[in-house]
This record gives sequence, C-alpha cells and structure tokens, in this order.
Amino acid sequence: MEATLVILKPDATIRGFVGAYALKAILDQGYEVTSFKLVKVTDELAEKHYEEHAGKPFFNWLVSYIKAAPVVALKVEGEDVILGVRRLLGATLAHKADPETIRGKYGIWGGINVAHASDSPATAERELALWSTQAGLEEDGQEKAEEYINLQRFTKDHTKKLRETCKNLAEGKVDVEHAYVLIKWLLTEENPSALPHHIFSLTEAIIQNCLLP
Repeated sequence: MEATLVILKPDATIRGFVGAYALKAILDQGYEVTSFKLVKVTDELAEKHYEEHAGKPFFNWLVSYIKAAPVVALKVEGEDVILGVRRLLGATLAHKADPETIRGKYGIWGGINVAHASDSPATAERELALWSTQAGLEEDGQEKAEEYINLQRFTKDHTKKLRETCKNLAEGKVDVEHAYVLIKWLLTEENPSALPHHIFSLTEAIIQNCLLP
C-alpha cells in the first residue's frame, strides 16, 4: 500500500468544479483520501515544497502561483497510487496533456495544471512529512473529500477560451492588457462567488506563466 501527496492548486480551488472533478476522478479509481486540509500556503512552505527548483528562472513564479489562493492538500493511499494518480493527471504542461487526463481536460496553460502529485516514493515521504508538519493534514479525509465534491457547483467551463487566450499571449498575438482583462472575466464567470483578490492573484499567475521563456 502506497501513500502520495496530492495538492489541488489555486486554479482547481478557485474554479471549484475543476477541483471537484479532479478529486472525484481520484476517488473513482478506488483510492482512499486519508487526510484532507484546506491550506493557505506560506512563503516558507512554498519554498520548501519547491526547493529542488530553487535558483531556476521559474522558481519565484511557482511560489507565487501556489499562494494565489488556498489549496487542498490530500494524503491519498492505495495500490500503486503514486503512478496511478500521475497517470490520471497527465503531462505536466497542461496544453500538451492528453485530452482524456485531468490536466488535458481542465488545465489552462503550462504549469497552471490543476494539481500536484508526488513523483516517487521518496518524494511522497518527504512531501507528506513537510505538509503534515507545516500545514497539519487532518484525518477523516474521505468524508471531507466527499463533502468538498458535493459543495462545488458547476457554472460555466471556459477552459477552451482560457487556453486559447494563453496561446495567443504566449505567441504574441494579443497584448498583456487585453489578455489580462479577458482571463479575469472568464475566471469570474466560472465562479462568481470567488473572492476578487484570489481571481486577481490567479490571473497574474496565468499571465506570468504564459510569458515565461
């Protein structure tokens, strides 16, 4: 029996139906969520989580992105769960992921890719220890996971339009100001109840990701 850390990132929690879809897909595979916690990520936690990327051009972006809004941290257990969850998620870069995977279906662009999952037993052990210590993962995860799914409401799915806008921005076919206004509007349409400062932070993260070299 294996255990892995899964994090529903800000683009999944702000776009509530996306987080619910990802979590349901994991449960539908027969995996068990043994710990569940809504976490407001601190600088310290973000930097330690991504410490292997320290010094890389995208490190600061990773830190700011995961702090854009509270995330859902999960301990997920099951047979071959580490590889299984990563297969469910699909390729890291959302716009290159298979359409049948979670990232291919709802990822927006590049690293704005719905969720994180540990990539090996050693990584899972380190990440679970870190998040348990820093964020205090709570027990009764299965019940909380099912409650989270039931609380989310589908409104509109603008993944296609968001991805198209990001592609145009990355290729220089649209300017930053126009892309910013459109992305912010699309995210708000998807979840009108989302807090404005979370929408703002996620929009900033998406724009920055599209402009990464």
